[in-house]
Amino acid sequence: MPSPPFFLRVFTILLFDATEHTGTHTSKDFLSQLTAKPVAAILLVTGVLILGTTPLVLKVLLLNIDPISLTWYRYTGAAVFLFVASGRPLLDDLKQNTNRRSAIRLLLTGIGLAGNQVLFVAGLIYLTPSTAHIVLQIAPFLVVAGGVVIFDEPFHSRLLIGIALLALGSSLFFNQRYGEIRPGSNLAVGVGILAVSAIAWATHFLAQKTLHETMRSRTILFCSCVIGCTVLAPFTAYDAISSLDLQLGIFLLTVTIGTAVSYTFISRATRSISTSTMGLALAAAPLITVFSMMIFAPFVEDLDEEHLNFLAICGAFVVVAGLMIGTSRPDVKPGPQRA
Repeated sequence: MPSPPFFLRVFTILLFDATEHTGTHTSKDFLSQLTAKPVAAILLVTGVLILGTTPLVLKVLLLNIDPISLTWYRYTGAAVFLFVASGRPLLDDLKQNTNRRSAIRLLLTGIGLAGNQVLFVAGLIYLTPSTAHIVLQIAPFLVVAGGVVIFDEPFHSRLLIGIALLALGSSLFFNQRYGEIRPGSNLAVGVGILAVSAIAWATHFLAQKTLHETMRSRTILFCSCVIGCTVLAPFTAYDAISSLDLQLGIFLLTVTIGTAVSYTFISRATRSISTSTMGLALAAAPLITVFSMMIFAPFVEDLDEEHLNFLAICGAFVVVAGLMIGTSRPDVKPGPQRA
């Protein structure tokens, strides 16, 4: 039977070496890209599943750890994991990107990711995982808008159609909670926090895309985690982990590794496919959250059942349809990238 290090090595190869390459990319539609790269498809499905189920675990952990400390633990663990798994190539990247321009972009990338994660976790205090993930779906539209402004990607009317469907889907999803939409309510506060979180995520996504010509994806994520740890360190309760039992400790370890795995894959995918195709791939995440809540909430004491009606479930699908339409613009061919 192979030893554990062997499994770790295989996992590392799949995660870090399977899809990253140099050279140009010939644009294809979403399904063609997946069928042409089976390993990438497996990683994509894994990443989306992690993104979709992580909010449930974070909601449970929030009962014992504050949002800042929880994010700091996740980033610290992810940074250590990435450093050990990456080895010398990470150090080579850092040596070759010591200029001021790269430093500023890395700082923006790290602060954007840290802000996104802290605010997302804070929003879970006021919202259920499903609601939080539905609200966060404004982020892909911000990314597409940023692509138009920053990367000169063409603007298409599909974006406006997608935004209209997002608004319609959201109104259907919240049809049972219209009475809670008032200033100061948990719903209003949570939605406000998640809106700022979406802005932070779009900032991170667009900033890290500008670094791909000179840095590996895992190096970008490692630096983002280190920057996040540094920024959050003064506000972290380091003894919070001592209050966790074995089960919660396993949950924390799971979301920590999931942070490294999911975000590395997302970062790597932007090298070979456009931001619009990434929007299509990530669109399934909120549906996974919705159905995961329906499956697990009745059996997990710390997760409140949502009892979504038919209109709310339809609204979730309309939101996803809006994402698919709004971000399905013709792909833009990226230039040469670092391996």
